[in-house]
Amino acid sequence: MAFSYILTQALGWVTDFFRHWYADGFRAFVKTFLRALSKLDRTLAFRVSAKNLFNPMYQDRSFFGYVFGFLFRMVRILVALAMYAILGVVFVIFYTAWTIVPLYLIIRALNLNDYPVF
Repeated sequence: MAFSYILTQALGWVTDFFRHWYADGFRAFVKTFLRALSKLDRTLAFRVSAKNLFNPMYQDRSFFGYVFGFLFRMVRILVALAMYAILGVVFVIFYTAWTIVPLYLIIRALNLNDYPVF
């Protein structure tokens, strides 16, 4: 009776850990990533630049206003996309490391192989 209780509790703790580590951790990473994108968008103004891509710069309706408005906004959009991509890659790297840590520690604790991983 006591053994089954202890075993049930231990399995519950293990499943709770993995649920917390992977499911809740994924939600936290996504939330942080979206918050970082939002802060970055306030600086780079991707949405505003995309919305006004074909509008003249500073309401200068001359030929140069349209040309420079398009060029400056296009450069701003490309820089913003590059920064978003870099941020995305950084978050993917951190999340991948986050997911590997428990598995790595379990393998090291059980010493399943004779060769060091690192």
